[in-house]
Amino acid sequence: MIGIYLQMEKMVPGTPLQQKSTPPTWLIEGPFSDLTFTSAGAEADPGTETVTQNSEHSRFIRWVIIMATAGMMSIICLQIFCRFILNNALSWPEEAARFLMVWSLFLAAGYALRYREHVGLNFFVDRLPAGLAAGLSILLHLFIIGFLGVMIVGGWQEAMSLMPLKTGALRISRAIPYFIIPTSGVLFVLVSIRIIIEDFEKWRSK
Repeated sequence: MIGIYLQMEKMVPGTPLQQKSTPPTWLIEGPFSDLTFTSAGAEADPGTETVTQNSEHSRFIRWVIIMATAGMMSIICLQIFCRFILNNALSWPEEAARFLMVWSLFLAAGYALRYREHVGLNFFVDRLPAGLAAGLSILLHLFIIGFLGVMIVGGWQEAMSLMPLKTGALRISRAIPYFIIPTSGVLFVLVSIRIIIEDFEKWRSK
């Protein structure tokens, strides 16, 4: 609805395109009261950071997640068709769908972290001064990186120990599904470093 309103505002004859649009009262009341509405193509205010979801890395990860999820759903539909229509269930779809689900979930978690979409208790943090909140976020992500280091090392060791073993249905190495642990751990570390840099810039500017 927000996008429709902004597009309609641009189409009204004689209405100049402003840096910031003023949405109607019904749109900004309640849960929308803390949002800033900016017209398409408008420049953000100085000091206001907008994280874009169109970077090359973000698009690549997003498409990997989409393809893994689509593959999982396709495999599940194939198994349903074979089991209930052909009355001849396949042996490998459950295992393949499970592995794709694990990979897509871990990658999606890293993607969500980049845009700070994880569930968090921000009631008190949002009421802190901007500089203090940024410093607290930096400290939090330093702890996250420490935990991720343990996860990467442990996940890699576990995957390598399972390398000679084969899965029951697909007959692939058991290390393949476990490799998502160190892979996603590296992704989480890179994202956390990026967030720390962003928060440091906020902290330094306050």
